[in-house]
Amino acid sequence: MAKGAFAIAQPLRIRTDYSATDLWRLARQSRDADWSRRLLALSIIYDGSSCSQVASFDVVGLQIVCDWVKRFNSHGSKGLKTGKATGRQPLLNDDQQRALA
Repeated sequence: MAKGAFAIAQPLRIRTDYSATDLWRLARQSRDADWSRRLLALSIIYDGSSCSQVASFDVVGLQIVCDWVKRFNSHGSKGLKTGKATGRQPLLNDDQQRALA
């Protein structure tokens, strides 16, 4: 690509094995507020809204909504759940920690 040229963005597609109603039902059954919020945001996309519209409704950045769609496309509704952070890797391996103890 030439210097200063921009690639034309392709529309982000969403998987077709769910519907807005499916996501709405999952959100309603959930006790996880963050997961429900993400499910409802994607149900709005199924109803015809764009990612940028959802971002403005939900007061999050466009990139966040795009990331939600990508995670949903890869892992289904479970991909929208909040994962546990792995944290920093220990400086010492198991053998070194045993030797230190």
